[in-house]
Amino acid sequence: MNYLAVLKTFRQGDRELRPLRVGELAEQLGLEPRAAVIWTVKLWRSMLIQPVSWRPPGIMWRPAPHEDITRIEGFKVTKRGRERLKWARRRAGSGTELFG
Repeated sequence: MNYLAVLKTFRQGDRELRPLRVGELAEQLGLEPRAAVIWTVKLWRSMLIQPVSWRPPGIMWRPAPHEDITRIEGFKVTKRGRERLKWARRRAGSGTELFG
């Protein structure tokens, strides 16, 4: 599993006009719930995804202390995330290894 596979799963939710929740991510990718939380936080902190609900400026790109992110309504891919996916597709199409 790599971050692009997880990001693509969030992007599929966007295409279906249905923000993806952490539990749904775990279900779709066959991940343990804790692993789904870890991947979600990683992509969130990297500004590749964001919650669909409003966030205060100080915690826009991370969970609040003691926040249960499994209760967040869902996440959508940001512009930066869409650009990362486009970059990965171009890179894969050129025959260059992504993680080599």
